Amino acid sequence: MQNIQYESDLIALPPKQWHWYHGMVFYVGVQAVSFALGKAVQSVSTHGEPQLGESFIGNKDNDAFYNSLRQPTFAPPDWVFPPVWIINNALCVWGLLRVLNMPPRKPGRTTFLVSQSLVWWCFTTFNASYFGLRSPINGAVNTNIGLICTIISVYVALFQLKDTSVVLSQSTILPWLLLASPTATAVAVWNKDDCYDVGPLIKPSSKWVK
Repeated sequence: MQNIQYESDLIALPPKQWHWYHGMVFYVGVQAVSFALGKAVQSVSTHGEPQLGESFIGNKDNDAFYNSLRQPTFAPPDWVFPPVWIINNALCVWGLLRVLNMPPRKPGRTTFLVSQSLVWWCFTTFNASYFGLRSPINGAVNTNIGLICTIISVYVALFQLKDTSVVLSQSTILPWLLLASPTATAVAVWNKDDCYDVGPLIKPSSKWVK
């Protein structure tokens, strides 16, 4: 008798392999790599003063550079970044672990993991490429890549994974990046970029400047 393999057999739930402590280790690793990149860039550019864990404790040097730039009226204040990213990161790690524990052949799993890998790459490299190199252009490119990959993640979670918890894991980072993306783009074209020695590309109307 022919042995027929049904789709339900291919996506049967495996034992849970990824736990909260794996998420903690991952997050600590991200912070360590971000700090190391910042130090490496500092040795070349001499700008900035990287701090370990600055995404949740803040960085006065980064804040000073951010506030020195010409910003649009809707740009968020510097103090809001640490609490927002604590929430964003916690939810994204939760969603990442949930998808990692899904069956390897589940439709959308690989696409979600790839898109989230790029989001985490953007997060890890942001401070070094933007603040360390004094490059609003790098900041804008990084932020827009993160937004595109987050939109892909939400689409996959909704229509392929069909998992409301995974959708919820993207519920704070998506609106944040929808705000951060136009902010970063405006800052990139309204200010001089020390890394590339270009700009400002556009002189904005005073009514749009904070």
